[in-house]
Amino acid sequence: MLEQINCKVFLYIFIMSMIGAFSTESLAQPKESIVPIKAENLPVYSADKLTLGHRLFHERKLSSNEELSCASCHNLDKYTADG
Repeated sequence: MLEQINCKVFLYIFIMSMIGAFSTESLAQPKESIVPIKAENLPVYSADKLTLGHRLFHERKLSSNEELSCASCHNLDKYTADG
C-alpha cells in the first residue's frame, strides 16, 4: 500500500514538473534583441559629407609616415574589407 502511494506521489510530482517545464511561458518566443532603427534617427547625408568622407578615406597625410591612407588596406572594390 505504501509503495502504491509513493508511486502515485512520484508520478504526480513528475507529471506536474513536466507540465511546468513545458508551459506556454517557457515556449514563448524570446524578446527581440535587435531593435529596429526609426527612420527619423538615421543620419542625414549630403554631397558635401560624402565628398569629405571620400577625401579623408584616401588622404595619406593622416598616417604617421604620410605614406598610407585607409584606402591602402581597405579596398572599395571589396566593400572596404581588409585585403
